[in-house]
Amino acid sequence: MHKTPQFQQRARQHWEAGRQADKRRRWDTALREYEKATQLAPRESLYWISLANASLQQNQLSQAEHAARQGLQQEPGLLAGQMLGHVLTQQKRHGEAA
Repeated sequence: MHKTPQFQQRARQHWEAGRQADKRRRWDTALREYEKATQLAPRESLYWISLANASLQQNQLSQAEHAARQGLQQEPGLLAGQMLGHVLTQQKRHGEAA
């Protein structure tokens, strides 16, 4: 979608701001920043995984699942798979998490 360096740089800035909020446990701010990052760089798995984690911290399980699945779709791998498994476990969907 947005592949220009300007969008990538802005997405990275939002992700970094989200990480700072994350460290301070300001989940609402982290959510907003991660959402902006995923909008600007929707193919970045790490941004989706970060959004999934912040959503999980806010007990927004549906949003967390969506973000984890997007992260897994963009880059199938251990980190995204673990996040999705964690979200599904929190939803008590143990069979799907296995």
